[in-house]
Amino acid sequence: MKVLFICGSIGLGLSGVGDYARRLSEELARQGHEATLVGLCESDDHDNALVAGTIKSCSSVPLPRVLRLPAKSPWKRCSIELREFFSRVRPDVISLQYVPYAFQARGLPFRLARRLRGITPHGSRWQIMFHEICIGLGDSCSWKHRVIGSFQKRIAAGLVRTLRPIAVHSHALPYLDILRNLGLNAKPLPLFSNVPAITKHVIPDQLPVLKDKQSYVEFAFFGTVHPDWNVNRVVELVKQIGKSRELSPRIIAIGRGGRFAGTMWETFRNAGIDVQETGVIDDVAVSVYLSNCDLGLSGYPPDLIQKSSAAATMADHGLKILVPRAPMWGDQYMIGVRLDCPWMVTSTSDVGTNNVLPNKNHLPAIAEKFLADIAPK
Repeated sequence: MKVLFICGSIGLGLSGVGDYARRLSEELARQGHEATLVGLCESDDHDNALVAGTIKSCSSVPLPRVLRLPAKSPWKRCSIELREFFSRVRPDVISLQYVPYAFQARGLPFRLARRLRGITPHGSRWQIMFHEICIGLGDSCSWKHRVIGSFQKRIAAGLVRTLRPIAVHSHALPYLDILRNLGLNAKPLPLFSNVPAITKHVIPDQLPVLKDKQSYVEFAFFGTVHPDWNVNRVVELVKQIGKSRELSPRIIAIGRGGRFAGTMWETFRNAGIDVQETGVIDDVAVSVYLSNCDLGLSGYPPDLIQKSSAAATMADHGLKILVPRAPMWGDQYMIGVRLDCPWMVTSTSDVGTNNVLPNKNHLPAIAEKFLADIAPK
C-alpha cells in the first residue's frame, strides 16, 4: 500500500506531529509499504522556495520522498507542486495529520477541506488523524475560547464531509467523544514513542548531569512546559515523593521546553527543586536520559494525557508518569483513561517504589491497526 502523510510541518522536534508521521512512515516502510511525507505549511525559511528531498530517518529504513511547502507560498503555486508530487507518488491513501493551528495561524483553516479536495488524485482515499480538534474544552474555559472552538468543530466536521475519509482517528477519549457527537465514526489510534528506546541503560560521559543520581529521585520532563501548571501542587508532590525515598527531588528537563520553560524552571528552583536543563539533544541522548530517570512528569491534564506524545515516549521507556493537574472534565473520562494508561500517577499513593513497565515499542502494533483501518473493505 502507498500512504502519503500530510502535516502542517514535518520539521523535527522529537515530540511533534511531524515526528509522529515520520516514525509511522518508517514503520510502514519496514512492514513493506511505501510512505511519503508532505509538510504543507512549513515555518522554516526556505527562501520562499519549495523544497523536495529526503529527511533523516530514525531507523535503517529511508524515507525516499519528502515535499516541504513554505507557509508563505501562494496556494496556487503549492497546488501545482502537490499535483505533480501526487502524480509521481500515486498514493492509495492520503493521511491528513490534523491540528487546526498547524494549517492556519489563528486555528481557523476554513479553506483547507476544499483545497485538499481539489487536488485529490483519482483513486486516492483519505484518512484523517485528529491530533487536536478545537480549543474551548473542559468545564472552566473562557467564552472566547468556546466561540473559537465552536467554529473549529464545524471545520473538523467539514473536513470529514468534504474529504469523505475511509477512516477517522484520534487518540484521547474526550476527542473521540467530540468527534462522535459531531456524527463522525471515529476510531481510537494510540500514540507511540517518538524516540526509539535504547536497550542498555548506559550513562555516557557526555551526560554528566546523571552522574550523581544516587542522591536524587529524578523526574524526567520531556515536551512543552504549560503555563497553567499549579506550581505549588507540583512542588508539593515532587517533594513528598523524594521524602518517601529519602532522596532529594530533581527534574531533568529534556529539550527546549517552549517559551514558558525558563520562567517556570526558575520558579521550581526558587521553591527548592533542583532542575537540570539538557537543551536540544539528539534522540539517542533523549532515550538515555529517559531510561535512567526514576519517574516521568507531565504538564498535561490527566484526561488528555493520551494526546501527549511526550507521555507516550516516557511510558514506552518504562516510566510511570506523575500527572499533577486536575482533570478538565472532572471524573467523566478518568476510569477509561486509567485503564488505557496504567502508567499514569496522579497522587503520591500511586507511585510505589519502582517502575514496573519494561521498555516496549508499541509502534509496530499501532501501525498494523492503522493499516487494518484503512484497508479496502
